[in-house]
Amino acid sequence: MSDARGYVTDIAYTDAYYPPIATPWAAYVAAINGFPPPAIDAGYAYCELGCGNGMTLAILAAANPQAHFTGIDVNPEHITNARALAAAGGLTNIEFLACDLGEALKRPPTQPALQASAQPLGPFDFVTMHGLYTWVAPEVRADVIRFLDYKVKPGGLVAVSYNALPGWAGMQPLREMMLAYSAGVAADSLEKARRGIAYLDFMGQNDAQYFVNNPDARRRLDTLKKDDLRYVVHEYFSEHWTPLYFSEVAQGMAVAGLSFAGSFPLIENYQDAIPAPFRDLLRSAPDRAAWEVHKDFVRNTAFRRDVYVRSGAEARRPVAECLRPLCFGMFIPPGQMNYAGTIHDFSYDIDSPLHRAIVARLARSPAGVTELAADPALAGEAGGASAADIAAALQWLILSEQVGCFARPIERDAVQAGAARMHPLSRVLLERALRAGRPVGQAVSSAHGAALHGNWVHLLLLHGACEAGMASAARWATEWIADKQIEVRLATPGGQQTATPATPAQLRALFDANHAVMTTPPTLMYDFALASGMVEGRFGG
Repeated sequence: MSDARGYVTDIAYTDAYYPPIATPWAAYVAAINGFPPPAIDAGYAYCELGCGNGMTLAILAAANPQAHFTGIDVNPEHITNARALAAAGGLTNIEFLACDLGEALKRPPTQPALQASAQPLGPFDFVTMHGLYTWVAPEVRADVIRFLDYKVKPGGLVAVSYNALPGWAGMQPLREMMLAYSAGVAADSLEKARRGIAYLDFMGQNDAQYFVNNPDARRRLDTLKKDDLRYVVHEYFSEHWTPLYFSEVAQGMAVAGLSFAGSFPLIENYQDAIPAPFRDLLRSAPDRAAWEVHKDFVRNTAFRRDVYVRSGAEARRPVAECLRPLCFGMFIPPGQMNYAGTIHDFSYDIDSPLHRAIVARLARSPAGVTELAADPALAGEAGGASAADIAAALQWLILSEQVGCFARPIERDAVQAGAARMHPLSRVLLERALRAGRPVGQAVSSAHGAALHGNWVHLLLLHGACEAGMASAARWATEWIADKQIEVRLATPGGQQTATPATPAQLRALFDANHAVMTTPPTLMYDFALASGMVEGRFGG
Protein backbone atom coordinates (compact mmCIF):
# COMPACT_ATOMS: atom_id res chain seq x y z
CA MET A 1 0.00 0.00 0.00
CA SER A 2 1.26 3.48 -0.88
CA ASP A 3 0.23 6.95 0.23
CA ALA A 4 -0.73 9.81 -2.06
CA ARG A 5 2.94 10.57 -2.81
CA GLY A 6 3.67 7.03 -3.99
CA TYR A 7 5.63 5.91 -0.91
CA VAL A 8 5.21 2.37 0.41
CA THR A 9 3.80 2.75 3.92
CA ASP A 10 2.30 -0.62 4.86
CA ILE A 11 5.67 -2.38 5.23
CA ALA A 12 8.57 -0.99 7.27
CA TYR A 13 12.03 -0.99 5.72
CA THR A 14 14.91 -3.19 6.87
CA ASP A 15 17.12 -2.31 9.83
CA ALA A 16 20.66 -1.57 8.75
CA TYR A 17 23.71 0.49 9.60
CA TYR A 18 25.08 2.39 6.60
CA PRO A 19 28.71 3.50 7.19
CA PRO A 20 29.11 5.85 4.17
CA ILE A 21 26.81 8.43 5.79
CA ALA A 22 28.77 8.44 9.06
CA THR A 23 30.38 11.82 9.67
CA PRO A 24 34.01 10.57 9.78
CA TRP A 25 33.68 9.00 6.34
CA ALA A 26 31.91 11.94 4.72
CA ALA A 27 34.58 14.24 6.17
CA TYR A 28 37.37 11.97 4.96
CA VAL A 29 36.03 11.83 1.38
CA ALA A 30 35.93 15.62 1.28
CA ALA A 31 39.45 15.88 2.72
CA ILE A 32 41.18 13.49 0.28
CA ASN A 33 39.67 15.51 -2.55
CA GLY A 34 41.00 18.79 -1.17
CA PHE A 35 37.92 20.17 0.61
CA PRO A 36 38.33 21.13 4.30
CA PRO A 37 35.64 19.16 6.18
CA PRO A 38 33.46 20.45 9.01
CA ALA A 39 34.86 19.79 12.47
CA ILE A 40 33.67 16.39 13.68
CA ASP A 41 35.24 16.40 17.14
CA ALA A 42 33.10 19.33 18.32
CA GLY A 43 29.40 20.12 18.31
CA TYR A 44 27.73 19.90 14.93
CA ALA A 45 24.22 19.46 13.51
CA TYR A 46 23.37 16.43 11.37
CA CYS A 47 20.16 15.57 9.51
CA GLU A 48 19.19 12.35 7.75
CA LEU A 49 16.40 12.59 5.17
CA GLY A 50 14.49 9.33 4.88
CA CYS A 51 16.00 7.97 8.10
CA GLY A 52 13.96 4.74 8.08
CA ASN A 53 14.05 2.90 11.39
CA GLY A 54 16.84 5.14 12.62
CA MET A 55 19.64 2.63 13.21
CA THR A 56 22.41 4.62 11.53
CA LEU A 57 21.30 7.88 13.11
CA ALA A 58 21.04 6.33 16.58
CA ILE A 59 24.56 4.88 16.29
CA LEU A 60 25.97 8.24 15.25
CA ALA A 61 24.16 10.01 18.10
CA ALA A 62 25.50 7.47 20.60
CA ALA A 63 29.06 7.86 19.31
CA ASN A 64 28.92 11.67 19.14
CA PRO A 65 27.19 13.00 22.26
CA GLN A 66 28.55 16.49 21.55
CA ALA A 67 26.48 16.75 18.34
CA HIS A 68 22.75 16.89 17.61
CA PHE A 69 20.98 14.56 15.17
CA THR A 70 17.65 14.89 13.37
CA GLY A 71 15.91 12.17 11.38
CA ILE A 72 13.01 12.85 9.01
CA ASP A 73 10.84 10.14 7.45
CA VAL A 74 7.36 10.15 5.96
CA ASN A 75 6.49 6.67 7.30
CA PRO A 76 5.08 6.95 10.86
CA GLU A 77 6.01 3.34 11.63
CA HIS A 78 9.64 4.10 10.84
CA ILE A 79 9.63 7.06 13.22
CA THR A 80 7.95 5.04 15.98
CA ASN A 81 10.64 2.36 15.62
CA ALA A 82 13.41 4.95 15.53
CA ARG A 83 12.22 6.69 18.67
CA ALA A 84 11.99 3.35 20.48
CA LEU A 85 15.58 2.50 19.49
CA ALA A 86 16.85 5.88 20.67
CA ALA A 87 15.03 5.47 23.98
CA ALA A 88 16.43 1.95 24.47
CA GLY A 89 19.92 3.34 23.95
CA GLY A 90 19.35 6.21 26.38
CA LEU A 91 19.98 8.87 23.73
CA THR A 92 19.11 12.51 24.42
CA ASN A 93 20.82 14.26 21.48
CA ILE A 94 18.50 13.00 18.76
CA GLU A 95 15.00 13.76 17.45
CA PHE A 96 12.82 12.12 14.82
CA LEU A 97 10.14 13.88 12.78
CA ALA A 98 7.30 12.06 11.00
CA CYS A 99 6.68 14.39 8.07
CA ASP A 100 7.54 14.95 4.44
CA LEU A 101 10.07 17.51 3.26
CA GLY A 102 7.38 19.99 2.33
CA GLU A 103 6.30 20.08 5.97
CA ALA A 104 9.91 20.18 7.19
CA LEU A 105 10.63 23.18 4.99
CA LYS A 106 7.85 25.09 6.74
CA ARG A 107 9.68 24.79 10.05
CA PRO A 108 12.26 27.61 10.19
CA PRO A 109 15.50 27.30 12.14
CA THR A 110 14.19 29.66 14.82
CA GLN A 111 11.09 27.56 15.58
CA PRO A 112 11.38 25.31 18.66
CA ALA A 113 11.62 21.61 17.93
CA LEU A 114 8.88 19.14 18.73
CA GLN A 115 10.87 17.75 21.65
CA ALA A 116 11.83 19.97 24.55
CA SER A 117 15.44 18.75 24.46
CA ALA A 118 15.84 19.11 20.71
CA GLN A 119 17.44 21.93 18.75
CA PRO A 120 15.82 24.06 16.01
CA LEU A 121 15.60 22.47 12.57
CA GLY A 122 18.88 23.44 11.00
CA PRO A 123 21.03 24.79 9.64
CA PHE A 124 23.09 21.61 9.36
CA ASP A 125 26.76 20.76 8.97
CA PHE A 126 25.83 17.37 7.50
CA VAL A 127 22.75 16.28 5.56
CA THR A 128 22.55 12.68 4.36
CA MET A 129 20.10 10.56 2.40
CA HIS A 130 20.39 6.88 1.58
CA GLY A 131 17.76 5.27 -0.62
CA LEU A 132 15.70 8.41 -1.15
CA TYR A 133 16.72 10.61 -4.06
CA THR A 134 15.86 8.29 -6.97
CA TRP A 135 12.81 6.72 -5.30
CA VAL A 136 10.64 9.85 -5.08
CA ALA A 137 8.55 11.97 -7.42
CA PRO A 138 10.21 14.87 -9.28
CA GLU A 139 8.43 17.38 -7.05
CA VAL A 140 9.86 15.66 -3.96
CA ARG A 141 13.37 15.78 -5.47
CA ALA A 142 12.75 19.49 -5.92
CA ASP A 143 11.87 19.69 -2.21
CA VAL A 144 15.14 17.89 -1.42
CA ILE A 145 17.09 20.53 -3.34
CA ARG A 146 15.18 23.33 -1.61
CA PHE A 147 15.86 21.74 1.77
CA LEU A 148 19.59 21.54 1.00
CA ASP A 149 19.61 25.11 -0.27
CA TYR A 150 17.97 26.43 2.91
CA LYS A 151 19.42 24.11 5.52
CA VAL A 152 23.10 23.32 4.70
CA LYS A 153 25.73 25.56 6.28
CA PRO A 154 28.62 27.04 4.26
CA GLY A 155 31.27 24.33 4.12
CA GLY A 156 28.68 21.71 5.04
CA LEU A 157 28.59 18.26 3.47
CA VAL A 158 25.77 16.34 1.80
CA ALA A 159 26.00 12.56 1.33
CA VAL A 160 23.58 11.07 -1.20
CA SER A 161 23.29 7.48 -2.46
CA TYR A 162 21.16 6.67 -5.47
CA ASN A 163 20.42 4.23 -8.27
CA ALA A 164 22.66 5.26 -11.14
CA LEU A 165 22.78 4.95 -14.89
CA PRO A 166 23.92 3.29 -17.00
CA GLY A 167 24.28 0.23 -14.75
CA TRP A 168 20.84 0.18 -13.14
CA ALA A 169 18.99 0.39 -16.46
CA GLY A 170 18.96 -3.40 -16.64
CA MET A 171 16.64 -3.62 -13.64
CA GLN A 172 13.85 -1.60 -15.25
CA PRO A 173 12.34 -4.47 -17.32
CA LEU A 174 12.38 -6.79 -14.28
CA ARG A 175 10.65 -4.15 -12.18
CA GLU A 176 8.03 -3.57 -14.87
CA MET A 177 7.32 -7.32 -15.08
CA MET A 178 6.84 -7.55 -11.31
CA LEU A 179 4.57 -4.49 -11.20
CA ALA A 180 2.47 -5.62 -14.16
CA TYR A 181 1.93 -9.10 -12.73
CA SER A 182 1.15 -7.95 -9.18
CA ALA A 183 -1.03 -4.96 -10.10
CA GLY A 184 -4.25 -6.94 -9.72
CA VAL A 185 -3.19 -8.83 -6.59
CA ALA A 186 -5.38 -7.98 -3.59
CA ALA A 187 -2.66 -8.24 -0.94
CA ASP A 188 -0.19 -6.17 1.01
CA SER A 189 3.08 -5.00 -0.50
CA LEU A 190 5.05 -7.92 0.92
CA GLU A 191 2.82 -10.49 -0.78
CA LYS A 192 2.89 -8.52 -4.03
CA ALA A 193 6.69 -8.61 -3.95
CA ARG A 194 6.68 -12.35 -3.22
CA ARG A 195 4.39 -13.04 -6.16
CA GLY A 196 6.29 -10.66 -8.42
CA ILE A 197 9.54 -12.53 -7.81
CA ALA A 198 7.78 -15.87 -8.33
CA TYR A 199 6.51 -14.59 -11.69
CA LEU A 200 10.02 -13.56 -12.75
CA ASP A 201 11.33 -16.95 -11.69
CA PHE A 202 8.61 -18.68 -13.72
CA MET A 203 9.51 -16.63 -16.80
CA GLY A 204 13.20 -17.33 -16.39
CA GLN A 205 12.82 -21.05 -15.71
CA ASN A 206 10.70 -21.44 -18.84
CA ASP A 207 13.08 -19.47 -21.08
CA ALA A 208 10.89 -16.49 -21.84
CA GLN A 209 12.58 -14.75 -24.76
CA TYR A 210 13.54 -11.73 -22.67
CA PHE A 211 15.67 -13.94 -20.42
CA VAL A 212 17.08 -15.84 -23.40
CA ASN A 213 18.16 -12.59 -25.08
CA ASN A 214 19.41 -10.98 -21.83
CA PRO A 215 21.61 -13.41 -19.87
CA ASP A 216 22.40 -10.70 -17.31
CA ALA A 217 18.71 -10.67 -16.36
CA ARG A 218 19.09 -14.19 -14.97
CA ARG A 219 21.97 -13.06 -12.75
CA ARG A 220 19.93 -10.10 -11.53
CA LEU A 221 16.98 -12.41 -10.82
CA ASP A 222 19.17 -14.79 -8.81
CA THR A 223 20.27 -11.85 -6.65
CA LEU A 224 16.71 -10.59 -6.29
CA LYS A 225 15.53 -13.98 -5.01
CA LYS A 226 18.04 -13.75 -2.14
CA ASP A 227 17.09 -10.20 -1.11
CA ASP A 228 15.04 -9.39 1.99
CA LEU A 229 11.44 -8.97 0.81
CA ARG A 230 11.16 -5.70 2.74
CA TYR A 231 14.04 -4.37 0.67
CA VAL A 232 12.37 -5.57 -2.53
CA VAL A 233 9.14 -3.79 -1.59
CA HIS A 234 10.79 -0.44 -0.95
CA GLU A 235 13.27 -0.73 -3.80
CA TYR A 236 10.92 -1.76 -6.61
CA PHE A 237 7.29 -1.24 -5.59
CA SER A 238 7.24 2.47 -4.83
CA GLU A 239 5.42 4.40 -7.51
CA HIS A 240 8.47 6.49 -8.34
CA TRP A 241 11.68 4.79 -9.42
CA THR A 242 14.05 6.92 -11.46
CA PRO A 243 17.72 5.94 -11.81
CA LEU A 244 19.80 8.98 -12.75
CA TYR A 245 23.08 9.77 -14.44
CA PHE A 246 25.76 11.40 -12.31
CA SER A 247 25.46 14.59 -14.36
CA GLU A 248 21.73 14.86 -13.59
CA VAL A 249 22.31 14.61 -9.84
CA ALA A 250 25.25 17.03 -9.96
CA GLN A 251 23.12 19.59 -11.83
CA GLY A 252 20.41 19.36 -9.18
CA MET A 253 22.93 19.77 -6.36
CA ALA A 254 24.42 22.81 -8.10
CA VAL A 255 21.05 24.55 -7.78
CA ALA A 256 21.53 24.31 -4.00
CA GLY A 257 25.08 25.67 -4.25
CA LEU A 258 26.67 22.25 -3.78
CA SER A 259 29.80 21.03 -5.58
CA PHE A 260 30.82 17.41 -6.06
CA ALA A 261 33.50 16.44 -3.52
CA GLY A 262 34.02 12.68 -3.89
CA SER A 263 32.60 9.17 -3.73
CA PHE A 264 32.44 5.80 -2.02
CA PRO A 265 33.93 3.24 -2.28
CA LEU A 266 37.08 5.22 -1.50
CA ILE A 267 39.00 3.62 -4.37
CA GLU A 268 36.69 5.48 -6.77
CA ASN A 269 38.50 8.73 -5.90
CA TYR A 270 41.77 7.58 -7.50
CA GLN A 271 42.36 7.59 -11.25
CA ASP A 272 44.85 4.72 -11.15
CA ALA A 273 42.09 2.40 -9.93
CA ILE A 274 40.49 2.58 -13.37
CA PRO A 275 41.49 -0.20 -15.83
CA ALA A 276 44.73 0.82 -17.57
CA PRO A 277 43.30 1.36 -21.10
CA PHE A 278 41.01 4.11 -19.78
CA ARG A 279 43.40 6.08 -17.55
CA ASP A 280 44.56 8.52 -20.22
CA LEU A 281 40.93 9.21 -21.09
CA LEU A 282 40.15 10.12 -17.49
CA ARG A 283 43.30 12.21 -17.09
CA SER A 284 42.29 14.22 -20.15
CA ALA A 285 38.86 15.04 -18.69
CA PRO A 286 38.47 18.82 -18.26
CA ASP A 287 37.15 18.50 -14.70
CA ARG A 288 36.14 15.98 -12.04
CA ALA A 289 32.52 15.93 -13.22
CA ALA A 290 33.58 14.82 -16.71
CA TRP A 291 35.85 12.21 -15.12
CA GLU A 292 32.89 10.79 -13.20
CA VAL A 293 30.78 10.58 -16.36
CA HIS A 294 33.51 8.64 -18.19
CA LYS A 295 34.09 6.38 -15.18
CA ASP A 296 30.42 5.39 -14.91
CA PHE A 297 30.43 4.12 -18.48
CA VAL A 298 33.74 2.32 -17.95
CA ARG A 299 32.39 0.56 -14.85
CA ASN A 300 28.71 0.39 -15.86
CA THR A 301 27.95 1.97 -12.48
CA ALA A 302 24.59 0.94 -11.01
CA PHE A 303 24.72 2.65 -7.61
CA ARG A 304 26.53 5.77 -6.47
CA ARG A 305 27.43 7.05 -3.00
CA ASP A 306 28.49 10.67 -3.45
CA VAL A 307 29.51 13.54 -1.20
CA TYR A 308 28.84 17.18 -2.08
CA VAL A 309 30.18 20.28 -0.36
CA ARG A 310 28.70 23.75 0.12
CA SER A 311 31.68 25.53 -1.43
CA GLY A 312 33.28 25.94 -4.83
CA ALA A 313 36.50 24.62 -6.35
CA GLU A 314 38.29 27.74 -5.09
CA ALA A 315 37.97 26.34 -1.55
CA ARG A 316 40.26 23.39 -2.33
CA ARG A 317 43.41 23.01 -0.25
CA PRO A 318 46.32 20.53 -0.13
CA VAL A 319 45.16 17.09 1.02
CA ALA A 320 47.58 16.92 3.96
CA GLU A 321 46.16 20.21 5.24
CA CYS A 322 42.57 18.96 4.89
CA LEU A 323 43.40 15.76 6.77
CA ARG A 324 44.94 17.55 9.77
CA PRO A 325 41.66 17.99 11.71
CA LEU A 326 40.85 14.29 11.33
CA CYS A 327 41.95 11.32 13.38
CA PHE A 328 42.84 7.78 12.33
CA GLY A 329 42.70 4.42 14.05
CA MET A 330 42.79 0.65 13.55
CA PHE A 331 39.82 -1.35 12.27
CA ILE A 332 41.48 -4.66 13.11
CA PRO A 333 44.00 -5.84 15.70
CA PRO A 334 47.44 -4.78 14.38
CA GLY A 335 48.72 -8.36 14.46
CA GLN A 336 46.27 -9.20 11.68
CA MET A 337 47.51 -6.51 9.25
CA ASN A 338 48.06 -7.45 5.62
CA TYR A 339 50.46 -5.13 3.83
CA ALA A 340 49.70 -6.46 0.37
CA GLY A 341 46.42 -7.34 -1.25
CA THR A 342 43.73 -6.35 -3.72
CA ILE A 343 41.07 -3.64 -3.49
CA HIS A 344 38.31 -3.93 -6.09
CA ASP A 345 40.71 -5.59 -8.58
CA PHE A 346 43.46 -3.05 -7.81
CA SER A 347 46.59 -4.55 -6.22
CA TYR A 348 48.59 -2.78 -3.53
CA ASP A 349 51.86 -3.39 -1.67
CA ILE A 350 52.45 -1.11 1.32
CA ASP A 351 55.04 -3.07 3.26
CA SER A 352 57.34 -0.15 4.09
CA PRO A 353 58.91 1.23 7.30
CA LEU A 354 56.57 4.24 7.14
CA HIS A 355 53.39 2.17 6.88
CA ARG A 356 54.52 -0.18 9.65
CA ALA A 357 55.47 2.73 11.92
CA ILE A 358 52.03 4.31 11.42
CA VAL A 359 50.31 1.03 12.26
CA ALA A 360 52.45 0.61 15.38
CA ARG A 361 51.45 4.09 16.55
CA LEU A 362 47.75 3.64 15.78
CA ALA A 363 47.77 0.31 17.61
CA ARG A 364 48.13 2.29 20.84
CA SER A 365 45.27 4.70 20.12
CA PRO A 366 43.81 6.81 17.30
CA ALA A 367 45.95 9.77 16.23
CA GLY A 368 45.99 12.61 13.71
CA VAL A 369 48.56 13.59 11.08
CA THR A 370 50.23 16.08 13.44
CA GLU A 371 50.53 13.51 16.24
CA LEU A 372 51.89 10.93 13.83
CA ALA A 373 54.49 13.35 12.48
CA ALA A 374 55.65 14.06 16.04
CA ASP A 375 55.96 10.40 17.00
CA PRO A 376 59.62 9.43 17.61
CA ALA A 377 59.19 6.11 15.81
CA LEU A 378 58.05 7.80 12.62
CA ALA A 379 60.88 10.31 12.84
CA GLY A 380 63.36 7.43 13.23
CA GLU A 381 62.24 4.29 11.41
CA ALA A 382 60.36 6.21 8.72
CA GLY A 383 63.21 8.63 8.08
CA GLY A 384 61.54 11.80 9.31
CA ALA A 385 58.41 11.52 7.19
CA SER A 386 56.69 14.80 6.28
CA ALA A 387 53.00 15.49 6.81
CA ALA A 388 52.45 14.95 3.08
CA ASP A 389 54.25 11.58 3.25
CA ILE A 390 52.14 10.53 6.23
CA ALA A 391 48.94 11.68 4.52
CA ALA A 392 49.78 9.62 1.43
CA ALA A 393 50.64 6.55 3.50
CA LEU A 394 47.45 6.88 5.53
CA GLN A 395 45.35 6.90 2.37
CA TRP A 396 46.80 3.53 1.34
CA LEU A 397 46.25 2.06 4.78
CA ILE A 398 42.67 3.27 4.72
CA LEU A 399 42.11 1.93 1.21
CA SER A 400 43.19 -1.47 2.53
CA GLU A 401 40.17 -1.24 4.91
CA GLN A 402 42.34 -2.02 7.93
CA VAL A 403 42.73 1.57 9.15
CA GLY A 404 39.90 4.08 9.25
CA CYS A 405 39.00 7.69 9.84
CA PHE A 406 38.04 8.33 13.47
CA ALA A 407 36.31 11.29 15.05
CA ARG A 408 38.76 11.97 17.86
CA PRO A 409 41.82 10.64 19.67
CA ILE A 410 41.40 8.69 22.88
CA GLU A 411 42.28 10.57 26.05
CA ARG A 412 43.66 7.45 27.67
CA ASP A 413 43.75 8.73 31.26
CA ALA A 414 40.14 9.90 31.10
CA VAL A 415 38.64 7.17 28.95
CA GLN A 416 40.36 4.29 30.71
CA ALA A 417 39.39 5.48 34.17
CA GLY A 418 36.90 3.33 36.03
CA ALA A 419 35.36 -0.01 35.20
CA ALA A 420 35.14 -1.19 31.60
CA ARG A 421 31.93 -0.14 29.87
CA MET A 422 30.30 -0.20 26.46
CA HIS A 423 27.57 2.12 25.26
CA PRO A 424 24.08 0.81 26.16
CA LEU A 425 23.09 1.02 22.49
CA SER A 426 25.81 -1.51 21.61
CA ARG A 427 24.07 -4.20 23.64
CA VAL A 428 20.66 -3.28 22.20
CA LEU A 429 22.06 -3.65 18.68
CA LEU A 430 23.77 -6.94 19.51
CA GLU A 431 20.58 -8.43 20.92
CA ARG A 432 18.71 -7.39 17.77
CA ALA A 433 21.37 -8.97 15.57
CA LEU A 434 21.22 -12.23 17.52
CA ARG A 435 17.42 -12.42 17.41
CA ALA A 436 17.55 -11.80 13.66
CA GLY A 437 20.17 -14.52 13.17
CA ARG A 438 22.80 -12.10 11.86
CA PRO A 439 26.41 -13.19 12.48
CA VAL A 440 27.79 -9.64 12.56
CA GLY A 441 26.84 -6.85 14.92
CA GLN A 442 27.90 -3.28 15.59
CA ALA A 443 29.55 -1.69 18.60
CA VAL A 444 29.42 2.06 19.17
CA SER A 445 32.92 3.56 19.21
CA SER A 446 33.31 6.97 20.82
CA ALA A 447 36.70 7.38 19.16
CA HIS A 448 35.48 6.35 15.70
CA GLY A 449 32.42 8.56 16.00
CA ALA A 450 30.43 5.72 14.44
CA ALA A 451 30.24 1.94 14.81
CA LEU A 452 32.73 -0.84 14.32
CA HIS A 453 31.53 -4.18 12.96
CA GLY A 454 32.30 -7.32 14.89
CA ASN A 455 31.55 -11.02 15.08
CA TRP A 456 28.67 -11.50 17.53
CA VAL A 457 30.72 -13.93 19.63
CA HIS A 458 33.53 -11.42 20.11
CA LEU A 459 31.12 -8.58 20.83
CA LEU A 460 29.22 -10.58 23.43
CA LEU A 461 32.48 -11.56 25.12
CA LEU A 462 33.43 -7.88 25.28
CA HIS A 463 30.13 -7.17 27.02
CA GLY A 464 30.83 -10.06 29.36
CA ALA A 465 34.30 -8.76 30.19
CA CYS A 466 32.79 -5.36 31.01
CA GLU A 467 30.12 -6.87 33.27
CA ALA A 468 31.97 -9.71 34.97
CA GLY A 469 35.68 -9.31 34.23
CA MET A 470 37.77 -10.99 31.56
CA ALA A 471 38.09 -14.29 33.41
CA SER A 472 34.29 -14.66 33.62
CA ALA A 473 33.38 -13.28 30.19
CA ALA A 474 32.49 -16.68 28.68
CA ARG A 475 30.31 -17.63 31.64
CA TRP A 476 28.50 -14.26 31.55
CA ALA A 477 27.87 -14.51 27.78
CA THR A 478 26.41 -18.01 28.12
CA GLU A 479 24.11 -16.98 30.96
CA TRP A 480 23.03 -13.78 29.19
CA ILE A 481 21.79 -15.71 26.14
CA ALA A 482 19.86 -18.05 28.43
CA ASP A 483 18.36 -15.16 30.41
CA LYS A 484 17.28 -13.41 27.19
CA GLN A 485 15.88 -16.69 25.80
CA ILE A 486 17.65 -16.14 22.49
CA GLU A 487 17.91 -19.13 20.17
CA VAL A 488 21.35 -19.19 18.56
CA ARG A 489 22.05 -21.46 15.63
CA LEU A 490 25.74 -22.07 15.08
CA ALA A 491 27.45 -22.18 11.71
CA THR A 492 28.40 -25.56 10.28
CA PRO A 493 31.75 -26.16 8.51
CA GLY A 494 29.90 -25.65 5.23
CA GLY A 495 28.69 -22.21 6.29
CA GLN A 496 25.08 -23.21 6.91
CA GLN A 497 23.26 -22.83 10.22
CA THR A 498 22.44 -25.82 12.41
CA ALA A 499 18.83 -26.98 12.36
CA THR A 500 18.45 -26.76 16.14
CA PRO A 501 19.52 -24.04 18.58
CA ALA A 502 22.85 -24.42 20.35
CA THR A 503 22.78 -25.84 23.87
CA PRO A 504 24.30 -23.91 26.81
CA ALA A 505 27.20 -26.38 26.81
CA GLN A 506 27.86 -25.77 23.10
CA LEU A 507 27.71 -22.02 23.61
CA ARG A 508 30.06 -22.15 26.58
CA ALA A 509 32.56 -24.17 24.56
CA LEU A 510 32.29 -21.64 21.73
CA PHE A 511 32.83 -18.71 24.08
CA ASP A 512 35.74 -20.38 25.87
CA ALA A 513 37.50 -21.09 22.58
CA ASN A 514 37.00 -17.56 21.30
CA HIS A 515 38.04 -16.02 24.62
CA ALA A 516 41.34 -17.88 24.31
CA VAL A 517 41.84 -16.53 20.78
CA MET A 518 40.96 -12.99 21.88
CA THR A 519 43.68 -13.00 24.53
CA THR A 520 46.41 -14.49 22.33
CA PRO A 521 48.55 -12.72 19.70
CA PRO A 522 47.96 -11.72 16.97
CA THR A 523 44.28 -11.13 17.82
CA LEU A 524 44.35 -9.50 21.29
CA MET A 525 40.72 -8.46 20.78
CA TYR A 526 40.31 -7.09 24.30
CA ASP A 527 43.27 -4.74 23.82
CA PHE A 528 41.93 -3.74 20.40
CA ALA A 529 38.51 -2.93 21.88
CA LEU A 530 40.13 -0.46 24.28
CA ALA A 531 42.42 1.05 21.64
CA SER A 532 39.55 1.54 19.16
CA GLY A 533 37.07 3.05 21.62
CA MET A 534 34.53 0.19 21.56
CA VAL A 535 35.19 -0.21 25.28
CA GLU A 536 36.07 2.56 27.72
CA GLY A 537 37.62 1.99 31.12
CA ARG A 538 39.68 -0.99 32.28
CA PHE A 539 38.72 -4.65 32.27
CA GLY A 540 38.61 -6.44 35.57
CA GLY A 541 40.32 -9.77 36.11
